[in-house]
Amino acid sequence: MTTTKTAAARAACLAVLAAAAAPVPGAAQDRDGAAAGGGRAAGVDLGGSFGSDLLMVAARGGHGDLVEALVAAGADPDAADGGWTPLMSAALFGRRGVVDVLIRAGAGLDVQGPDHRTALMHAVWNGDVGVVHSLVEAGADLSLEDKNGETALTLARSGGSPGIVAILEAAEAERGP
Repeated sequence: MTTTKTAAARAACLAVLAAAAAPVPGAAQDRDGAAAGGGRAAGVDLGGSFGSDLLMVAARGGHGDLVEALVAAGADPDAADGGWTPLMSAALFGRRGVVDVLIRAGAGLDVQGPDHRTALMHAVWNGDVGVVHSLVEAGADLSLEDKNGETALTLARSGGSPGIVAILEAAEAERGP
């Protein structure tokens, strides 16, 4: 897809999300202004599997503006797809901007996937210093272990990334045992 087509597709998605968040004139609303019946404004609930699927695709693709819009429209930042959360996916693919958006949205930093790896472990495995830094600064748990008993630091040491090892060692020293 060309850059122009990509920009047009993003603009169209954002327009649809904006329209979905607008109240429907004359629609029943609860006292907080949300559409009656448990959905979001305009009766569109993006917190279900459709919204979660879109969120996962946007996170994996590095589309921070779409991730932000989907979360604002009600998509669950911790909705898992096969045990993977959007934060894990963004961390694995080195999408620091998306990681930062999901952190601000309250995504669970320490959710463990099927292999018991966290977003931090996936960022370490990918070798992305920036994503590791964001997750550590946000307070990701450094002591969690994957199914093989590896922590983020032991993964970093075996992966040979001195920058990541330094970040994790400094965080461990600062936080203490």
